[in-house]
Amino acid sequence: MKKYKCNCENIPIGSYDNQVALQAPIWSQKNRISVDSCLSPEIRYLWLCGVRTTGCCCGHNQLEPISGLNQNP
Repeated sequence: MKKYKCNCENIPIGSYDNQVALQAPIWSQKNRISVDSCLSPEIRYLWLCGVRTTGCCCGHNQLEPISGLNQNP
């Protein structure tokens, strides 16, 4: 399996550095949602496909990336 490499250099786990605020999808009760900038294209695509996410983290090149998906739309 290919190791995911993102653009988070020297960003510690738990840090909110290198995030972007995206316009929240229509199903969200928020106006904007912050996500790691390197995951923003994938998260936008999931939202466009109607997938509801519960959170995400790129892993900052230290851990495997995760995306939480809501099983109950």
